[in-house]
Amino acid sequence: MAYREWTKSMRMLLWIGVLFTMASALSSAFVNVFLWKQTKSLVMLAIFNGLQYTMMPIVFFVSSRLYRIRRESYLRFGIFLHALFYGLVLWTGNRANPYWMGILLGMGAGFYWYGYNLLSLRLTESRARGEFGSWSGMLGSLATMVAPLVSGFTIASINALGYSIIFSLSLGFFASAFLVSQRLESIEETELPVPIFRRQHPNWNRVLLGNFFQGIREGVFVFFAAIMIMIATGSEWGLGKYTSINALLSSLSFFAVGKLLRWHRYNESMLIGSFLSSGAIALFLFEQDYKTITLYGIITSIFSPLFLVPFGARIYHVIDEAHERYEREYIVEREIVLNAGRVLSIASFISTYRFLSEEWIPPYLLLIGSMQILAVLILRNVGFRLKKMWEDA
Repeated sequence: MAYREWTKSMRMLLWIGVLFTMASALSSAFVNVFLWKQTKSLVMLAIFNGLQYTMMPIVFFVSSRLYRIRRESYLRFGIFLHALFYGLVLWTGNRANPYWMGILLGMGAGFYWYGYNLLSLRLTESRARGEFGSWSGMLGSLATMVAPLVSGFTIASINALGYSIIFSLSLGFFASAFLVSQRLESIEETELPVPIFRRQHPNWNRVLLGNFFQGIREGVFVFFAAIMIMIATGSEWGLGKYTSINALLSSLSFFAVGKLLRWHRYNESMLIGSFLSSGAIALFLFEQDYKTITLYGIITSIFSPLFLVPFGARIYHVIDEAHERYEREYIVEREIVLNAGRVLSIASFISTYRFLSEEWIPPYLLLIGSMQILAVLILRNVGFRLKKMWEDA
């Protein structure tokens, strides 16, 4: 389905996602830098991110137990909590604590993504999901390309005041996303919740296991590369340029994958994307300087969409094929397993960093980065009625 054929709610959901991504991209990497400058501790950063990953599945589970709540309300409350987070960071300044920051941001992300995932399932048609995911990835990458340049330049030019300006801008974009969300179609939860992890669909356990390994891959890399760039350059402007270049390449790759990739090439695409993204981590075995980190970022940005687009499409199609009645439970189960992988990744990083010498860090990164390959091997045999669906489209 072309963009012009989408429903109004599909288009609104897309632009809410773009505004949310812009708000997050302005500040997310720099929140980690902001905390690192205060603590000079990778362990504290790992705890901050680990608390987010812990809170998200808890919020998903609690939300799924509620009844007679409109789905868009979860999304709006998540946006509100993000705005509250940056408001509190502006208010507390250098007194900001990684513990409450991680908990609050994790709760905001949990409510937002719970609502966004459910709305994506209900508001997007099966034959449009690949195109919707492509547009979301492309526009999200463009937002992620522009925002860090603005943030890096502002912070590097105005120093301490720059963080206040950027966090205030994020606040404004979250407010805009909240306003756009008022135009979404209202969808009320009318079904009573049922126990989780009771699904019998033959492909679902494979989906959960694949997400667990993907979570292990994602956990540490959310913040590690940004801090390595900051250490190597000593400048937020350097981090802004790094993030922007990677986002541009990622945007082009998402666009190409969305336009050119067909369902019968999903396995090959996922395998190529995971092998090259994981192989890029092997560069850290030799050097950990600016050039190495930049090359890693370029390779990952280009080839990750080859994995992410079919990976996401397969998950939603399995949920569709299994049973629409239990879509909340499927989403919650996936979130619990995905974040369990992320928390395990964070915990293993803290243990490696504290108890082993620094030369063990690159092999550790290569090990957890390779978990994405296991996700592909598990999901490559997942069977569902894609062929007929795409032929009908």
